[in-house]
Amino acid sequence: MGKANGRKNERKELFDKKSGSITSVYGSLYFSIFILILLSFATYKRNAVWMDDLQLWNDVIKKSRSKARGHNDLGLANYNQDRIDEAIKEYAIALRLKPGLVEPHINLGLAYYNQGRIDEAIKEYTIALHLNPDDEKIHSNLGNAYSAQGRMDEAITEYKIALHLKPDDEKIHSNLGTAYAAQGRMDEAIMEYGIALRMKPDYAEAHYNLGNAYYNQGRMDEAIKKYMIALRIKPDYTEAHSNLGLAYYYQGRMDEAIKEYMIALRLKPDEAIIHNNLGLAYWNKGLEDMAREEFEAALKLKPDFLPAKQAIESFSKRPQTQRLK
Repeated sequence: MGKANGRKNERKELFDKKSGSITSVYGSLYFSIFILILLSFATYKRNAVWMDDLQLWNDVIKKSRSKARGHNDLGLANYNQDRIDEAIKEYAIALRLKPGLVEPHINLGLAYYNQGRIDEAIKEYTIALHLNPDDEKIHSNLGNAYSAQGRMDEAITEYKIALHLKPDDEKIHSNLGTAYAAQGRMDEAIMEYGIALRMKPDYAEAHYNLGNAYYNQGRMDEAIKKYMIALRIKPDYTEAHSNLGLAYYYQGRMDEAIKEYMIALRLKPDEAIIHNNLGLAYWNKGLEDMAREEFEAALKLKPDFLPAKQAIESFSKRPQTQRLK
């Protein structure tokens, strides 16, 4: 039916709406969050006989413009091709035609969520819950929206309700773990990631998140093992390469850290945090020119990125034993 759809020091966090993750600017840790959505009506499976979903639902709309279902599914087809504005327009039409239809509210909430319009997403998910209070996907999505706003207590409440409704959903367990991790409740986070992995042993993101939790507890050997498992399952996992580099850095294994950061940058060259961390690894090896190049690359990508600014300013002031924040 189409696609269904996470410290020792003070934390500064941002929500990356595209990757669905929480990132720590200074620690460069990412916790994956997964989005569960109710997509469409069961008849959407008939797209198997069409070359293109947009072709299908545009045809449906032409034949019956007053059908809410067609507008909802045309919105979904647009959404799945990253045409978010067009998707929002179609969901809005569907709701004008049939305000009590739950699916367009869910899908509209997801579209808003992916545009960073979190308050509007929460409004749509809340309406959807009034229409269908026993849908675990809606509770989970509402939890993700609260998490994006740093409202972790509310996020945890929604994830727990979702798990009461569907206890065997590994993604919701992982999301609950990520909410606990954001509150520094690492033992509880580890427990939830463990549950997720018992349900799905090849769940790369849960291995990665568990690695992050171990990292936060200073259990670097265990963190490294988890990042490596995540990478065996998903070799192009940028965040796992980056955080594996971070764990190596803290063990003083600079060459291995540099290798992982460089792989991460080949996968995601526009990530300021990784450039900054690579710069620090070079600096610890005494490669000052290469370090400066990476700090400058980080500032070019993100001019207000304070760690890179401070690193450049400290070249003449600090020894090369600068540590990651």
